[in-house]
Amino acid sequence: MSVLERLGDGDHELVCHPGLAVGEVPEDPGWRYDWDDELAALTSDRARRVVERRGIQLVTWKDLG
Repeated sequence: MSVLERLGDGDHELVCHPGLAVGEVPEDPGWRYDWDDELAALTSDRARRVVERRGIQLVTWKDLG
């Protein structure tokens, strides 16, 4: 959550790859990523509290246009 704590004013893009036990990327079978851990972090109560406390507005890319 330190990333959310350090955001300054303005618009920011947080690139994420959350998911559930993907395990292998067909395009690159040797590449591994902790999709489950990232999903847990993004949906945690701690993340929600930081977003609420800082008044961060979550939007989609489309909403910025």
